[in-house]
Amino acid sequence: MSAVFAQIRACVARFPLVEGRPPAGVLALLGVLCWLPTTVWPVLRFTFPMQAANAFGPDYRGPDVVTESWSWGRSVTVTGSVDAGLGQGNVITLAIIVVGLTAGALGALCWLLVRGEAGVLLGAVATTFALAVCARSVGERYGYLLSQWWSDAAPTSAVIETTTVGHAEVAAAIALLAALGSCVWPSVVAVAGPGLRRAVGAATVPEPPGARRGPALEGPPVELSDDVGEPAQGRRRQG
Repeated sequence: MSAVFAQIRACVARFPLVEGRPPAGVLALLGVLCWLPTTVWPVLRFTFPMQAANAFGPDYRGPDVVTESWSWGRSVTVTGSVDAGLGQGNVITLAIIVVGLTAGALGALCWLLVRGEAGVLLGAVATTFALAVCARSVGERYGYLLSQWWSDAAPTSAVIETTTVGHAEVAAAIALLAALGSCVWPSVVAVAGPGLRRAVGAATVPEPPGARRGPALEGPPVELSDDVGEPAQGRRRQG
């Protein structure tokens, strides 16, 4: 096993990786790999319980209807002889997901291999597009789940489960967001840092030179008098 890792390190060392960007590139690639299975496997599983009174007719007797749904709209009934009719596959949505996956991979390569500001800009734009597509799918799915959770229960309500691929899609969105933040945040700090330090410095009033405070003097209290040249303790009442 050590020999395999040594070969992998040697292979990676051949590529001129940009210093400071490998974490962002690795996170972006991880997000793409976690997101890729959504094009093949479902993200949700619906189980419709078959009861005496249901939407499929009181005469239906059989196993529960289990339907699986993809993030791009496809739905397939796995068990049961009744089609749940959750929707049809949307080829355009699938094409957008594929474009988002490609953009995420290209963004990772730009961060890892393209030097200078061009690499940061291209990587940020590509990863932002991928994150937007992935986050839209995740947000739409969880919005649907929340709407079902808040809706009134019915005898035909489905038991909705998120599959392992659905959880991987959430991990993909988090990884893409972390990749974008880890590479863009240093640039934001580099640009805004000097201005912020100048603003903080202008708000702080510096002490004038030679105005340092010395150590406090200890001793008995001294009374002050308004009379010039006569100490307060040495005055006597004039009769």
